[in-house]
Amino acid sequence: MRLLAITLCACSCAHAQTVADALPERMAAHDAARSVQQKIDALRGKGPSQAQKINDQALARALATARAALEQAQSREENLNARLDAQRQTQAGLIPLLEQMLLLLEQSVRADLPIHTAQRLDAIKRAHSALGDAGQSATQRFETVVNLYHSELQLNYTTERTSAVLQSETGERAVELLRIGRIALYALADDRSYCAVYRRASNAWDRLAAGQCQQLDTLGDDLEQALFDGLPLSVDSTS
Repeated sequence: MRLLAITLCACSCAHAQTVADALPERMAAHDAARSVQQKIDALRGKGPSQAQKINDQALARALATARAALEQAQSREENLNARLDAQRQTQAGLIPLLEQMLLLLEQSVRADLPIHTAQRLDAIKRAHSALGDAGQSATQRFETVVNLYHSELQLNYTTERTSAVLQSETGERAVELLRIGRIALYALADDRSYCAVYRRASNAWDRLAAGQCQQLDTLGDDLEQALFDGLPLSVDSTS
C-alpha cells in the first residue's frame, strides 16, 4: 500500500514537472503572437504601405483610362447613330426620287424613236421592281437606275443597222433599219424598192423617193453621211 502511494506521488510529480516545463513555451508563443498583432496594429495606424500606394495609383490610372475609353466608345456610338439616322432619312427620300426618275425615263422611251422599245421598257420595269427588293442596298438600286440613264444617253452617240419587219400599205416588208443617234431612223427594203424615214412628230413612217433610197443604199458603214447628203431627219430641225 505504501509502495502504491509512493508510485502515485512520483507520477504526480512527473506530470507537474512536464506541465511546468511546457508553460514557458506557451507563454513565449503567446508573447510572439501578441507582438505580431501589435506590429499589425502599428502598421494599420501608419496607413497603407508604399507598395499599396503604388498599387492604388496604378488602379487609379487604369480606372481613368477605362473611363476615357468608355467616353470615346459612347461618342463613336452617338456619331454612328447619327449617321445611321441620316442614312435612313436619305434612303426614305431616295426611293421616291428613283421612282420618279424611272417614270420620266419610261415616258422618254415611249416618245422616242422605235429603237428596241420593248427591251428598253422591260429594263425599266425590272429596275422598278428592284426598288422594292429589300435584298438590294440603296446604292445598288441607285446604280441600277443610273446605268439605265447611261444606256439611254449612249443611244445619242451611236449608229446602228438592224433587221426588222415593217407593216406598210402593201403588207409586211423585210427591211434594214439604219439609225443615226436619236435624230434619224431610216428603213430600207431588202429589195431596195422601198425606203422611209420615221417621223417622231407623227409617230409614223414617211416614204422617201427612189433617189433617196439609192442614197441610203450607198451609205455603207458611214451612216452619218446621210446628214450631209441632205436626207430628211426623224426629228424636227429645231429639236
